[in-house]
Amino acid sequence: MSDDNSSDISGGTEAEEEKKENLGEQAHEELQDEGRRRIKGFKTITKIEVKRFMTYEFDFEKQVFLPRALDLSNMGLTDIYPLIAHPYLTFLRLSNNRLTNKDLENLSYLPKLVSLYLDRNEITSTTIPKLEYLQQLSFEGNPISVIEPIDQPYLQILILNKTKIKNLQYVGINSTPVLLTLSASHCYLKSMVGDYALTMRNLYLSYNEIRRIEGLEGLVNLRILHLRSNRISRLSGLTVGLVKLEYVNLRENELTDPEELKKIQSLPSLRVLITKDNPLDDEMGSDIRPMILMYSLEIKRINKELTDDEEVEYARKLIYDLESKDAFSRDDVRFEGEE
Repeated sequence: MSDDNSSDISGGTEAEEEKKENLGEQAHEELQDEGRRRIKGFKTITKIEVKRFMTYEFDFEKQVFLPRALDLSNMGLTDIYPLIAHPYLTFLRLSNNRLTNKDLENLSYLPKLVSLYLDRNEITSTTIPKLEYLQQLSFEGNPISVIEPIDQPYLQILILNKTKIKNLQYVGINSTPVLLTLSASHCYLKSMVGDYALTMRNLYLSYNEIRRIEGLEGLVNLRILHLRSNRISRLSGLTVGLVKLEYVNLRENELTDPEELKKIQSLPSLRVLITKDNPLDDEMGSDIRPMILMYSLEIKRINKELTDDEEVEYARKLIYDLESKDAFSRDDVRFEGEE
């Protein structure tokens, strides 16, 4: 009897056995998938509409167009495992789904991601797989209460708006060493202290419960400081080291003392100052503009209105009068319109 016949009698050739084994594994995986689909609320990606791929790029090595940007918002997803078939994605939007931190573990299969938007999901931790090229990351609207280590060495933009965080722990030089922009508005912050990267340029912390400007020492690259609708009454944290700070928004805070405005003298690059809807602004009315210009003649905009040459010249006159009298208190100056 031939060897071939022996193989047939024993159950088929080795190749056929391997084929049966593969078919068995495939059937097992399909059964598992079906089981997952039957779990209440489970929803994965079964088919991606072409319109959801936003950008393609030609890969000369593979001689094929590869998708680079994908928007899977508003799909109710609880699973993203099928995305491992698209390892070349650089932009991914997964907003308005039902993803948890467990579901995000599969992001490790997308090593080329540069921008990742996870807004309004069910994410409770800022810890996600380390992505070597990630530069933009948004967790807006997730039920995150504590910032956990964010180990993303090239992250430049971090958005935490409308989360439940109470402090800025772990948003620091060790975990995000080249961060340029941090936005944590509409949160529960009572302090703005953080071990910020020295690269920080833009800090958006509006609509919180912050009482003091602090923790900004050494931020020589900071350009924008947005603190609208907090509980700030003093400006002591505006230190000499903030040499590039151009824009400060203090609208809807608790400033009452005109003397606090002197602190802006330490900001050589300041060009825009917003003080609208503070008790001080309401009390002083239009007089607040020449006072601000007295302390910073280079300001180009106060609240919603640009400054003009006439206002600057009036401020210069006030400064001259003060210096002539060797007096530095506003009480010694009579503004136009005062009796």
